[in-house]
Amino acid sequence: MSDLLNGTICAGVRLGVATLRDNQRVAVGYGVNARDWDVPAGIPITRGRAVRCYLGLSYQLVPDDAHRYLMVESSMLGIFLGPDLDECLFHYDYERNKPDGYPEAHLQVEAASDSWRKLLSSASGAKDELAKLHLPVGGRRFRPTVEDIVEFLIVENLADAHPGWHGRVEASRNSFQALQLRAAIRRNQPVACGILRELGYKLQEPSPN
Repeated sequence: MSDLLNGTICAGVRLGVATLRDNQRVAVGYGVNARDWDVPAGIPITRGRAVRCYLGLSYQLVPDDAHRYLMVESSMLGIFLGPDLDECLFHYDYERNKPDGYPEAHLQVEAASDSWRKLLSSASGAKDELAKLHLPVGGRRFRPTVEDIVEFLIVENLADAHPGWHGRVEASRNSFQALQLRAAIRRNQPVACGILRELGYKLQEPSPN
């Protein structure tokens, strides 16, 4: 992920990793260490010019149910005006098994809209601001990624890009999507086997452990 950022919209960024005390959780983010694992700093979006905005990025990973792979338990990706991640513009959040009824993967936008205000004021029990709404974004398996934010900043002319940025974004995105596909197959094996049979593959039942 550090290579992705330094090859597209950043310079000299190195993400930190910390294993938490219970050894059952790993935190990833900018400025993260064993003591300050839950307060990531903003990543400056710059190639040596004036910083326009900062990328907020943090992940917490835990072992999956089989204790064979790491999976994301929660994450935050967002764009902010300040290095302390203040003055938020928007952020994507993900929380596996979110207990409050909101979508596990969602987008919140810090903005005002007359149209949204009219709708929300007409609905009893609804939130009163657009910024408080949890807009669903693809669910657990196909939620937005760092690559999507990098691409957004570049194509909207909000960040200066390194030459060859598009190939780096696509390669990194393809790698992530392959991991997600593998996870989806592990959890939906009958569906995967059915598709392979439709394509003419001959499958053998796995031997019992």
